[in-house]
Amino acid sequence: MNAPAYIELNLPYGFNAIVKGNLNTRNSRNYTYNSAIIGDGKGSLGRSKREEYSYKNYTFQQQLTWAGEFGNHAVDALIGHENYSNEYNYLYGYKTNEIMPGWGNFTNFTSITSLDGSDYEYKTASYLGRVRYNYADRYNVEASIRRDGSSRFHKDSRWGTFWSLGANWIISNEEFMKEYKFVNYLKLRADYGEVGNDAGAGYYAYQALYTMEQNANKGALYLTQFPNKNLKWETGQSWGIGVEAR
Repeated sequence: MNAPAYIELNLPYGFNAIVKGNLNTRNSRNYTYNSAIIGDGKGSLGRSKREEYSYKNYTFQQQLTWAGEFGNHAVDALIGHENYSNEYNYLYGYKTNEIMPGWGNFTNFTSITSLDGSDYEYKTASYLGRVRYNYADRYNVEASIRRDGSSRFHKDSRWGTFWSLGANWIISNEEFMKEYKFVNYLKLRADYGEVGNDAGAGYYAYQALYTMEQNANKGALYLTQFPNKNLKWETGQSWGIGVEAR
């Protein structure tokens, strides 16, 4: 199931509100039965297998924008908030030695060959803002900032702040350029920006993780990941200076 939702409200004084959401769910179930009387299951006195996958993720976003013009000046601004959630569940079971022939339900089998399951959960939250300014279709400045939080990091280093700043000058719109008929378009631009990335860390990257095993129906745990509360967002920077002409 994929269910998107979208609401837009045109408010007074140049304000506009947008609420967007998307829910996606996917489930898979697989059952296998082999009889104890004939076929592949005869050697293990019958066998039954059950495997289930469940996925659910959603995005929920709210935005408030404003735009206004004052003579040669034009300004627009945006503030927003976004939530993302991803959940995954897995179950696997395998039993042998059936009691009554012809019935594949787990309750009809006495020996557990394998029984396993796992759950994963990942969430992010973001707050963002942007302001753009234009003067007489010649000078443009844009600034943005966002603060992102990820469940992959410890609460003390869960949040990262990233920003960008850019400006351009459309030279071809200047009065002194009108005599140069061979220039249709000329723009000088420069920008700097930062972006955060948490994909390099696992879902539970900051925690101490243990693997659980069993042997002869006795449990054991062993350490597979050391805790690291200092993990934080990876920050990538980019900058550019360019001239566009036609």
